[in-house]
This record gives sequence, C-alpha cells and structure tokens, in this order.
Amino acid sequence: MVAATVRNPKWTIVQPDLPVDSGVMVREVVRNSPAARVGFRAADLIVAIHSRRVPHVDELYRLPSIIPPDTVLEIAFIRDGELSEIGIAGM
Repeated sequence: MVAATVRNPKWTIVQPDLPVDSGVMVREVVRNSPAARVGFRAADLIVAIHSRRVPHVDELYRLPSIIPPDTVLEIAFIRDGELSEIGIAGM
C-alpha cells in the first residue's frame, strides 16, 4: 500500500461533506498484498487506527507498532464519502 498525506504544506485535498478534516489517502493497492486481501482500495482515506486519529503518514506507520500483539487492529477509513471500518487480526 502506498500512502500520501491528504494535508500538506504545498496542497490540500478539499472534498465537501466528509466527517473528518485529515487522514492518509491510499494511492495504490498492490494486487494480492495484505492491504488488498483485507479490502483496501485506491482512494480510501484512512482516518483512525484503534480510535486514534491518523493525521499524516508517519502516524499510519507508528500506531500499529504500539498496539499489543494479537489484538484485532481496527482501521477506520472513508470510501465514497462513507465511514467504514476493517478489523485485521494477528497484527
């Protein structure tokens, strides 16, 4: 999964009617990758991991490392304007 920060000092993506003001946008999902297997798609906007906001890509990589092992990792994301959640076991 390749991710890009939605907010950046040089640009901001503005999409009306989203229930969040920041997140990390999925740019690409590699076929048969772990991200593809759990259902992520390009243009999904990851907004939280385990109820903790993901305002930028650094948090996307940091947060899973502080979740206890064998915990279902809950990832909240927006797809087509709708808030959804994926649970990933065995992280």
